[in-house]
Amino acid sequence: RPEPFAVPTSTNNTAKKVQQALAQRDISVPLITHPRVTGGQPVAMTMHTSKGMEFSRVVLFDVSDGSFPPPWAYKGVPEEDKPDKDKQFRSLLYVAASRARDELVVTWKGAPSELLLG
Repeated sequence: RPEPFAVPTSTNNTAKKVQQALAQRDISVPLITHPRVTGGQPVAMTMHTSKGMEFSRVVLFDVSDGSFPPPWAYKGVPEEDKPDKDKQFRSLLYVAASRARDELVVTWKGAPSELLLG
């Protein structure tokens, strides 16, 4: 029986890369950009899109140091506002992780994001 399965990522570009990589392995995964019923089919999406949805299994892809949060999100942010920005991304990570009903897998390459550690 197919179960709802999702791969939330930090950006649309990363979600597209996940979709393409799975397609190379003959796994069809639509990229959704708005919350909707997925019919038990695996999906790729951004963490923002996953808000309010539930899946049996969730893989948080590339929660790596240097990838999450994305460095561009901090460009132009004053040093004194960076803790608030960190809190926003930590909340986003929580939202994405809490979409998993039965199983959560978090992946990273190299070192995990500092937001996972602290």
